[in-house]
Amino acid sequence: MRMEGKHRVSKITASSVATRKNICLTIFIRHQLLFNWLLISNQFFVDRLTFNSGESFILEKLENWEQLQAPSDKKEFRLCKHASIHGTMYKQNMVLYYDYEDTIPQFAIVRKVLVHESKTIHFIVKKLITVYYDDHTCAFHVQKTNHFVFVNQNELLDSKPLFLSTNNEGKLFVASYGIFE
Repeated sequence: MRMEGKHRVSKITASSVATRKNICLTIFIRHQLLFNWLLISNQFFVDRLTFNSGESFILEKLENWEQLQAPSDKKEFRLCKHASIHGTMYKQNMVLYYDYEDTIPQFAIVRKVLVHESKTIHFIVKKLITVYYDDHTCAFHVQKTNHFVFVNQNELLDSKPLFLSTNNEGKLFVASYGIFE
């Protein structure tokens, strides 16, 4: 962050105060009052969900929608090309770390990004099979499947999306950086 941007509030306070006696205490009090206002007004921890206005999407119109294991109370969604929450952008073809089985992470490729009532992000993902962890590349070797799953963004084990890479031999890898931090 730039120094000018970081100290902007303190600079404005220091220049607007008429007295110069104990300027540090004045800046401190104004800073605390601003922070308290942010907490009380619930503007500090806002979800900040943004998405492009997509078309209406009903799960029941999909073939084999029962196999997605979607909750029965949520039927109608907005189908979006991308959606972001807390500054994290989700798009199609990104890889998500959504589950683990016997300490082996389970990954999936995002096929559809869905938003329910402008509040929560959901995904229809295509599962990947984790074959092994490659120490040399620090990545997980994965294989594609034809199994689709419905995943809620709040239930992800790691909210950061990952990327699928292919090596010279055609093997698919998911980089492990950031997963175990």
